[in-house]
Amino acid sequence: MCCKSKEDGNLGLRDPIILNAALLKKLSWSLLTDDSFVFRFLRGRFFSNGFTQHRFLKSSIRCGLKSYIQSLVDESIWAPGKNSKVCFWSDNWLGSPLIGMIDCNDTLEPGIDTTIGELVSDYEWSLPTSFTFNFLMITEEIRKTVICDSLDTLIWRNSASGNVTCVDVYNFLVGPSVKER
Repeated sequence: MCCKSKEDGNLGLRDPIILNAALLKKLSWSLLTDDSFVFRFLRGRFFSNGFTQHRFLKSSIRCGLKSYIQSLVDESIWAPGKNSKVCFWSDNWLGSPLIGMIDCNDTLEPGIDTTIGELVSDYEWSLPTSFTFNFLMITEEIRKTVICDSLDTLIWRNSASGNVTCVDVYNFLVGPSVKER
């Protein structure tokens, strides 16, 4: 009753479970994108091998944020920048990861660990001939992708600004039926 709207005769408080989830998701976003000392330390300590590692690590921080980090990665897209470190095959920068868009049993060219920065020279794509020959439609989409002057930027698709705020996450988790007051 206390979490329902004032218009319905209730207190109009936010649901504490959803609010906690929104705050954890915001913390996870900061861990993914913020370059302050605290978040660099946490990334280095608990996520040194990446955010999608599958090994066991005794850490309540990693355990508590793992599902939020994965959902943010799934709900986000990269805007590659100059000298991009975004992984060409496994990161989502074209709508979904390229590795999931193709049916390839052969050796991948470019290599699986190739970054976008390695395939762009003077803001122009230089894709291997074998790739352009085998994946014409994907090549056309790639060539439409603009490389920015700035650094790589992770964009959350459920926010107008592309950034994660507690209000945006809370409204996303609650759903479209509840309006922000």
